[in-house]
Order: sequence, then structure tokens, then C-alpha cells
Amino acid sequence: MDLILAKNQFSKYSNSGFRPFQKEAIEFALKSEKKIVICEASTGSGKSLLGMVAGASMRGVTYLVHSKILQNQITQDFPEARSLFGRSNYSCLINPTITCDECHSTKSSPCDKKYSCLYEVKKREVLAAKYKILNYDYFLSEANYVGRFSGAPFVVIDEADNLEGTLINFTTLTFTPYALRRMDMLDLAATLKMTSKFKDQLLESWKDFGRQASYRVKAIIKKMSEDIEGWGQNLNEAQTKIIKERTRIIRLLEKIDLFLRNVDQDWILDIQEGKLIFRPLWMTPELANEYLWDHGNKFVLMSASFYPRNILAKCLGLDIDDMDYHIVPSQFPISNRPIYIHPVANMTAKTVDVELPKLVPVIKQIADSRPNVKILIHAVSYNLANKIFNALNNPRVVIHNGANKQEVIDDFKASDKPLILISPSCERGISLEEDLCRVIIIAKCPFLSLVDRVVSSRIYSSHIGQAWYGCTAALTILQQAGRGVRSKDDYAETFILDQQAKNLIVKNPGWLPEWFLDAMVFELPNNITLDKIHSSI
Repeated sequence: MDLILAKNQFSKYSNSGFRPFQKEAIEFALKSEKKIVICEASTGSGKSLLGMVAGASMRGVTYLVHSKILQNQITQDFPEARSLFGRSNYSCLINPTITCDECHSTKSSPCDKKYSCLYEVKKREVLAAKYKILNYDYFLSEANYVGRFSGAPFVVIDEADNLEGTLINFTTLTFTPYALRRMDMLDLAATLKMTSKFKDQLLESWKDFGRQASYRVKAIIKKMSEDIEGWGQNLNEAQTKIIKERTRIIRLLEKIDLFLRNVDQDWILDIQEGKLIFRPLWMTPELANEYLWDHGNKFVLMSASFYPRNILAKCLGLDIDDMDYHIVPSQFPISNRPIYIHPVANMTAKTVDVELPKLVPVIKQIADSRPNVKILIHAVSYNLANKIFNALNNPRVVIHNGANKQEVIDDFKASDKPLILISPSCERGISLEEDLCRVIIIAKCPFLSLVDRVVSSRIYSSHIGQAWYGCTAALTILQQAGRGVRSKDDYAETFILDQQAKNLIVKNPGWLPEWFLDAMVFELPNNITLDKIHSSI
């Protein structure tokens, strides 16, 4: 289909033209003979329109996103598309206290509302639609266990820098302390922890544990199903709880079966707070093909940033020759998004307390010189965030914890005061356009924690694991810097104050796109104010 005609399929865009480089990116994706096309497009490139127009040109698209929030946003931008969530998002028509995920309709006791079920109605609608909007987790579950969305001719994956994490989580098997007690396997779990010290016994002991867990879980499900079979449709509260528990146990059995089919010497066992967590160290081609790539004919992956090809291929279970790579240049003027790299402290895990007194005065200086604007400080960890908060001792400063993050962010956005938000976890998923943020401070290089078993195992397993570790930090810096400038007329300053971050960028410039490198300045601004930056727009 002609691209103009394809764009005009969408009412909100039928009277507007393409942004610079959009059309070229769409043509690249459509003409590529590779099964996987990587499209690196910075904020403001119009990724969603790019993906949807490419889909319209292919007579239909399955468009995958990482979050429900973005799923709703895409559906609002493209009302011609149809969106579907997982069963747990729809209430049962007969018993509103449970969701469609806990449906207990059986052959002997079928649900008389099956055809009018909210989930089933919505699913039929989406299956029949040309433009389908789904989230990653739902697509993987449906494509692998039900099959209705498998075999999609054209799949667009937005926010695809999150894809590896979703795939790994999909294949991860977790036994909670409750599950181990329910299966009466606490003693076996303790024995497994002991045998994990002997590498020659490792894999076979894992398989034995998995087989025993499968046997016991099947017995539990059989007993519960026999009880549920005779209950009919009118359930009391206790019965409803049992239905929900059976659903969770069935999900556990699915993960156990996946584990037994795929576990090998490259998996790891992580033990955290009584949990046993089995997961692959890397997404292998066998796993990736079985659970994702075999369920579509062509894929377009879009994000503002991707790993270099060799690391991306390793993370997604691909060969470098499996994919084409296209970069959409940034349209934001460099003068609107200066990145000042001025290391004043060497913020390693061991030197934080010694270096913090060097860091805080500079943060104060920046804040005092920008008294009328909102500022975001990326602190990497709650520990560092609290130390900076206490040291600044400034009424402008707000901070959140794990429980009240969204509430604090909403208040920060809504306030007409020039607040300073300190956060360890705002590098993604937050848009602070216009006056919501004019200054971003990166206080510490965002390296992943070496305490994490997966991180340490990857680093020490291979050279590419070491490259992945550094590159992950570099791309997180890019994401951190991108929270403030959200359109071509927007503007914000970014200050990178950690020597570790400077070393990372200078030694590995190829890990970052040119549009980011072009904005870097290796000194603090000399009496530059936001008004002066703004006047240059």
C-alpha cells in the first residue's frame, strides 16, 4: 500500500504529513528481507506512527508494547486499532469477585455466559481486527499456550529495549516458600541448596527437583479440580479463593514444564529470601525461537536506544545476520539538550561516602543557579538518594520510596513550585516535558549491582558479558538524560557529575548514538542560564 494511503487509514493522522526520516524508516522496514528489523528512533521520531503505518502497508499488524499504560495510549492515538489485555483484567459476569482468569467452566459444568463473557467478546473482536494492540506478556502467553495470536504476519515491538527482560521473566521458574510448603518440598529444597555447591551434580539435581515438583503439583491440581467440578456457578468466598489458588498453581506447572524442556548447564539457580529462582543466563536461540520468533513472520523492533548488534543478538537469541539495523536521527536541536560532562566525584560502591562531600556542593550550586525550574536528580539507589536528600537539606527537594513513587511523581508534576525530585528509578517510564523539568542531574553512573547473581554471572562468564554490563549503564544514562526533552521545541540541561560515567562514555563512544554524543560538552556552563538556552531556540 502507498505510504500516504496507509497513513490516512488512521483518522488522527490523515491530515498531517510525515515527520523527517519517518517515511525512510518505514520503507526500510518494509523492503528489508530480514525477519527482524531493528529501528533505533529517538524520542520525538514518532515511533508509534512509524510502526502502525508499516502495519497498514502490510494489511495488518500485531503491535506489542511493554506496559498497559502505553497500550492504552496507543489505542487512544489510533482509535482504529483494537486492544486486548489478559484475562485477569476482565470480571466474571456470574461472579464479579473473580476475574475471567479464574473461570472454572468445565465440560460437565459449563458456564452459560461463555459466549457473552467480557474477555471472550473482546478477544473475538481483537482477533478479527486489522490492527491489534497487545502487551508483551499477554502475547507470549497466548502465542505459546493457546495459539490464537501465533503466526502473526507482521509484528511491531515497541519499547523493545525491554524485550530481553520480558523473555527472561517468561522462562524463569520461581518457587516461593509458600509453594515449597504447599508441595511439601522444603526438605528437598534444602538438599538442593547443598548440592548446588557441586557442579558435577548440578544439572541432574535440578532436573530431579523439577520432576518431583511437577508430580506433586499435578496431584494438587487434580485434587482441587475434582472438588471444584461439583461446585456449580454460585461460589462462596472460600471457594473463590481456591479457584484463584488453582489458577496460580496451573501457572506454576506451566513454568515447571518449560523448565524441564529447556534447562541446561547455562541456567543458574538464584536463592533469594527463601525463593528458588531458576533462569537461563542468556536467551538462547532455541528458547527465543520457540517462545517468540517462531510466532511471527516478520518483526520490527523499535526503541530510542539499542545495544550494539553483537550484544543485542546475544540478548535476544539471534545471529547478527538475522537482523537489519536502521537509525533515525534525532530532530531535537543540540542547543536545546546540552549534556555537560563535568566529573566532580568518583562514585564507586566503595568510595561513595568519601566522594559524596565533593558531589553535594556542585549539586547545590546547580540547584541554586536554577532557582525557578524543576530539577530531576538520578541517584541510582535509595541509599544514595537519601544521603543526597539529607545533605541538600533544601525545602525544594522531594524524594520517594518504593511504596509512594507514583504519588510523589504526580505531586511533583502538578506542583507550580520549582521542586527538585531525587529518584533512584526514574530513568524510564516518566515524561517530564516542558516546565515539568528543565535540569537533569546524573549523580552516579548507573551500573547494575554486582550483588545480583545474574549480573555477576554474566560478567564473569564471557567478554560479551562484560561489554553488556558497561553498555547497559551507558544506555541507562541515555534514558536518564531523555526524561526532560520530549519535543523539538522543548529544552533541558543534563549534568553528568560522576567520573565513572565519564570514563564509560569516553572509552566506549560507540555504545551511544551520534545525536547523544553531539550534545556533550566537557565542562560546566559558564554563567549559562535556561533563559539563554531558551533564547537560542
